Amino acid sequence: MISGLKIDPVYLLSNYVKPNSSKKELALSLYKEGLNSESVFYKFFNFWKVIEVVISEKKARYRWINETVLNLRIENQRVAELKADHNDIAEYLDHNCRNAIGHVFKEPYIDPDKIEDNTRISKDVRLVEELARIAIKRK
Repeated sequence: MISGLKIDPVYLLSNYVKPNSSKKELALSLYKEGLNSESVFYKFFNFWKVIEVVISEKKARYRWINETVLNLRIENQRVAELKADHNDIAEYLDHNCRNAIGHVFKEPYIDPDKIEDNTRISKDVRLVEELARIAIKRK
């Protein structure tokens, strides 16, 4: 396996313009951190934080996620699976993924050694990565 930083080549250009806001810079830093992580759990955390930085108010964030997932060109199968099992995809991603990764004091929580948890988060992290990418462009 080849390792190294996975960064957007635009950073390597001499005419690269730094983002004009500290929030956008933070969002880009978190996105890059997510891309470079080997852990699907840490990836998910960072991509979710990107969305939180861009859309800080929870209700607005949930609304945006639920609207945006319906128009994605990728991860359509995963979105269909989630829609079949959950009324609110944003709430699922926040409660069953983000909070489950970050907290072990109450259920649901993630056990990194359980193949089911690893497989589920591996599917969901691709969706959240795409949402984070779109959120950065929206800012």
